[in-house]
Amino acid sequence: MTSDDRRCYSYFQFYVAPEIASFTLAVWRKLVLQMTETEPAVLHAVIGFSALSQSVSAACKAQKHAISLKYDPWRQFGLEQLGRSFALLSRRHSSHDPQLVQVTLLCCLIFIVCDLLQHQYNHAFNHLQNGIQILSELGYGRALMPQVSIEEELPVLWLPKEKSATHPSSKCSSQGLRLTFESLRSSVFKFTTDLVFLPEGQSATQYEAEYFTLLERGNQSIKEVDSHYARVYPQLSQEERKRADLMRIHTSGEGLVLKCCFPTGTLEPHAEHFRSHLSLIESFMHRFPERPGITMGEAVLPGLVLVAFRAPDLDVRWRAIDMLLAWPHLEGPWDSRAIARRAIENIKEYVPGCVEMGTVRGQSFEIDGPLGSQYCIAFKPQGNIVHTLQETFPKVQLHKFLVKSIIHCLFFAVNWLLATCGVTHTEILASNVLMDIEDDSIHKIVEQKKIENPSTPITTGTGTAATTVYKARPTMLELSGHPWLTYFSQMRVVEGCIN
Repeated sequence: MTSDDRRCYSYFQFYVAPEIASFTLAVWRKLVLQMTETEPAVLHAVIGFSALSQSVSAACKAQKHAISLKYDPWRQFGLEQLGRSFALLSRRHSSHDPQLVQVTLLCCLIFIVCDLLQHQYNHAFNHLQNGIQILSELGYGRALMPQVSIEEELPVLWLPKEKSATHPSSKCSSQGLRLTFESLRSSVFKFTTDLVFLPEGQSATQYEAEYFTLLERGNQSIKEVDSHYARVYPQLSQEERKRADLMRIHTSGEGLVLKCCFPTGTLEPHAEHFRSHLSLIESFMHRFPERPGITMGEAVLPGLVLVAFRAPDLDVRWRAIDMLLAWPHLEGPWDSRAIARRAIENIKEYVPGCVEMGTVRGQSFEIDGPLGSQYCIAFKPQGNIVHTLQETFPKVQLHKFLVKSIIHCLFFAVNWLLATCGVTHTEILASNVLMDIEDDSIHKIVEQKKIENPSTPITTGTGTAATTVYKARPTMLELSGHPWLTYFSQMRVVEGCIN
């Protein structure tokens, strides 16, 4: 191997493989590395995958999309290695080597991940269809196979779990619960597929009995999962706890899929299920702060998609969107950032140019004034600036406990700007921080005063450049302790961060 080959292989072994295998089978950590020692096609595929991963990582740091870096050396090197891998497979096409099928499937799996990294989804799904076709020709069934050896995991990665056997003697074990869950998921998948492809004009009422049966199975599965892990959770390792939490999330998600797909009218009666499901995901993300940037296993994105797009409570939807942005990553074909953008646009109150910061969202617009162009974000009125509040205290000094509370809250805002947007505020002053108004009745008092004594409009400029503003009326002082950070015109992009 050349020095570049060794570097990419080491990068895959110690960084890519552990990350991508975070929520999936051991095939990435064991079988792939084992086969690189004897199979050149797998070795070149792994080196190519590693080079593309480095290219994507560099593109993120440079705040660019990897697919636009046409002359990126690591990307070019990776594509060359993948080409070599494909050429080696083509030469062995007519071989009767019993290892050829496994080598082909493994390389095909790596090709899929490489396509997903480059957002080439059509190519990825073509490779997926080819892999499934190979297994179908070999006579593999679609039943869930027991994960006894590492070689058996490879077909499990490819085949949909449409059927699975449950064993009553092991039903209350972790493996028994997994088999029960796979059986439920297969039934839900078939049910929802039938509904999606229901012939036009045909009513879904014929599926009502099956819907309630599946719903009952889902509720029973949730109870069994919660009961089992409530007993054994303290004895589990960190990795086992991660799998246990994901099992609870996925089991809850199947119930939501049913409720979202079956036409029962409004989703309002299921609002609590959306909230509880989101809480499960929030708890999972809190317990496991070390999260991968890419994984082939299912973790939280399908569940967050359901909440971000279908939850009847808009605040719950925004919480889900915040979580999508807080963990930018790929789960197979799911891209959290792309999902977040679509979810924001899907919300009726969204206006292009919207800025989402925790609970701050509104229409942005531009005003040309005497001091130049100013970008503004419209949101509901808040209280006075901290400087005005400060002037009401003796010696113009806020009490230290109030200062600590304000700084504590501002820390979260500043951290969000840096971690999510890659920017720093640079100008946190007492005149740029508003105090929250918890009692909205204050706004009615201000509106009544405006009616009784209208403000005199102030117009600057002439003709089409004329701008009219109205002097804001003071509101009552609020000692809520919840500040709002404003005035972002001096924000700066932080070098090395993604904006």
